[in-house]
Amino acid sequence: MITPIIFKEMLDMYLESRKVSGLKKTTTFSLVQFYRDCNKRYTESKYLTQEMIDWWCGKRNTEKPISHRSRIYPIISFL
Repeated sequence: MITPIIFKEMLDMYLESRKVSGLKKTTTFSLVQFYRDCNKRYTESKYLTQEMIDWWCGKRNTEKPISHRSRIYPIISFL
């Protein structure tokens, strides 16, 4: 059986692995914003859910396609 990892722990591990690997920090802001917004909207969940991902990755009404891709690519990489 797979033990679920708490969202914050999973994000911290991912960001640390990027740092150790010497990868750019440009995706860090998007990931932190994703975490914060999910925390505000889904206050009861400590685990990352498909509902959170779907909500975040949906195109916003005022968003251009390039902005949409720029916002979700760091999340796709994280997943």
